[in-house]
Amino acid sequence: MSKKALGKGIEALLAGSGEDPGRVNAVISVSLDRILPNPDQPRKTISDTALAELADSIRENGIIQPVIVEAAGDGYRIIAGERRYRASILAGLHEIPVIVRETTDNDRFVIALIENIQREDLNPIEEAEAFARIMERTGANQDELAKRVGKNRSTVANSLRLLRLPPEMKDAVSQGSISAGHARAILALKDEGSRSRLFARIVRDGLSVREAEAFSAGGPQSTGASNTGGAPVRSRPAELRTIEERLLDILGTKVQVVGSQDKGKIEIHYYSSGDLSRLYDLLIGD
Repeated sequence: MSKKALGKGIEALLAGSGEDPGRVNAVISVSLDRILPNPDQPRKTISDTALAELADSIRENGIIQPVIVEAAGDGYRIIAGERRYRASILAGLHEIPVIVRETTDNDRFVIALIENIQREDLNPIEEAEAFARIMERTGANQDELAKRVGKNRSTVANSLRLLRLPPEMKDAVSQGSISAGHARAILALKDEGSRSRLFARIVRDGLSVREAEAFSAGGPQSTGASNTGGAPVRSRPAELRTIEERLLDILGTKVQVVGSQDKGKIEIHYYSSGDLSRLYDLLIGD
């Protein structure tokens, strides 16, 4: 099943650049030595195996989808299509088909991000870092960013939370040693010591995301912790954990239900003044 296009799509973003609409589909051939890589490419790593497979395909079938570029001095700079460009070099091509566009620095980066997301080419940390850079460059808040890249706001918020991980854990997510789901379970813990212990258990014992979430929620074997009386911490009802997960998805931040299903309180965490303002707007709606 093909992946649903994000937002209005790359072509819609480019169509707003001010270029003549009649030239939107114009394709020209350009020598590879006149093309420069995208300095804002959000993807940091490209699998050698995947690149070799794409090069084989290009040798056999040519480039099906042109690379999108912009004028840069006497040559062109890539906006979208970095993998196709690199694979074309590997395939021994001398020139490739391109579509020339005009964009701003911010649009160039957003377009490169959207293409990679559509192709599922970014790992979770790369995606989170790209989101953060867009917000820093454009001043967009999470709601505005979500609309621009065609994601739910909670998805963007949960992605950005991964950047709170220490370097060792971010590297593990980038390399696929642990998943983003594991990382969210780790971030649900309050103190660094507990997070480190859970991370170690995930890596050492191969815990599933569900098991990691149970430990994070205070299961009897969570991280070897005990209550003040020395007895194991009792597992919390699955219903309360489900409610917390649902609230996290909606609010995009850590939420704790303290108490029982009959009586208790809901604690909503925020990590900056901007985060507090976002939650206020989301909850109050004024």
